[in-house]
Amino acid sequence: MSLLSIGVCVLSLIWRQPNDSLPQTAESQVVSKKSSQQTGSNAVPPPAGPSAQTPPADSPDTHPLGVSGGTPTVTDAAELSAPGWLEFDPGALKDLDLDSIAGTPVTFKYTTLNNRLQYLLGSSGYVWQDAHTRGLGDTYPGIHYLFFTQDKKGFDVAGKILLKVPTASKDIGGTGRMDYSVFALASRDFTKWGFHGDFNAGISTLSRAEGPGYDNQVLLSGSTTSPIPGGRWQYTNELVYFSPMPGQDYQLTTMHGISYAAHRYATYSAAIQIAIHGDIARYQFLVAASFNWSRF
Repeated sequence: MSLLSIGVCVLSLIWRQPNDSLPQTAESQVVSKKSSQQTGSNAVPPPAGPSAQTPPADSPDTHPLGVSGGTPTVTDAAELSAPGWLEFDPGALKDLDLDSIAGTPVTFKYTTLNNRLQYLLGSSGYVWQDAHTRGLGDTYPGIHYLFFTQDKKGFDVAGKILLKVPTASKDIGGTGRMDYSVFALASRDFTKWGFHGDFNAGISTLSRAEGPGYDNQVLLSGSTTSPIPGGRWQYTNELVYFSPMPGQDYQLTTMHGISYAAHRYATYSAAIQIAIHGDIARYQFLVAASFNWSRF
């Protein structure tokens, strides 16, 4: 796996939870990242039932909105996480063949109250190259800006800028220099019952591990998410292309995963990434979670 693959995975743990796919209960009102958090319709109704109590009109809702949940994908969603809430997305990955690479990527997200700008802080976490080579990976700060929303333009359209801060040692592939990435993102809910698509195009300027200079790499990707009958489960698939670089052939992978919405503020997921082309592990296993931690 290339360092870019790990880096993009770190900041692209995408958690999809369309609001039509979950029962409307106090524990499972997960709001769609797509249609709710971007259009201002993200107010969650009070729980139904005889024990429900309607708060006063001037009483603020301090409960977390639904996490922007789903399955760990390279493809990022254009829509943002819940405004005003700190979202925490931990994960883990493990190559199942070719090598013994493993990692524990993590991302923090915070969307401003205007529901346009999101701050990102990610890390490759603790990385295992083999039994004797391990350490902390690189750090990835970034910003994500939503330009258009689906209700007005037919798609959510956003841009994202990421930097790689060189915190990894050379033993685990660190280059000791900054990397730079720019992405265009588009997302859309194609049906009322929850079929959703995310599409990315990006370019990264990557420092070479050996010697001076930089190389450019293009990313093209798309993923779709569909609810599974029963309310809390979803299925996601994905296709990702990384362009070739000197000494590295192009990479083409697909991913298949499921996610489970345990609460409106907690989502868990697992996936298998399958390499179609490229000198990378044929199979990689991924698990992840997403939580709304605190409101600011």
